[in-house]
Amino acid sequence: MKVDLAALPITPMEFADCAPVCLLAGARMIHLHVRDGQDKHCLDVQCCRAALDAVRARVGDRLIIQVTTEMPTIRPTVSFS
Repeated sequence: MKVDLAALPITPMEFADCAPVCLLAGARMIHLHVRDGQDKHCLDVQCCRAALDAVRARVGDRLIIQVTTEMPTIRPTVSFS
């Protein structure tokens, strides 16, 4: 959350601004945790597409873009301990 980490990119534009910086630093991949309008983790197709499109518009195919598939509010019911 922005309160804890002010520099954390969470909007499509912030992802797009961050991507070229990562690329110039030598990264070849970027991992995104897409957020909804309330800054909560989101797997909504439109939200993910907006983030992907923003990054792709800025860096083209020079970075592999990985969008997280985990939802931190979902907890497994099986214990492996």
